Amino acid sequence: AAAPRLRFRGGDRASRTRLLALCWIGFVMLFFTFSTTQEYYSLPCYPAVALLLGASLATGLPWLRYVTRA
Repeated sequence: AAAPRLRFRGGDRASRTRLLALCWIGFVMLFFTFSTTQEYYSLPCYPAVALLLGASLATGLPWLRYVTRA
């Protein structure tokens, strides 16, 4: 659900970083999906997930303002 909210505008650094993180996650998950014996092979994608989560929290998505409103 968070992926559609990541807006990829053509040349700014944040957009390129988000695109790199998504490609990183996609490559790791696709490459290691075929291994059924080792579950921890997906661990290299966790830093990319953390980058995307941090970027989402830093931009203050509308759902975050709604959830944190008291």
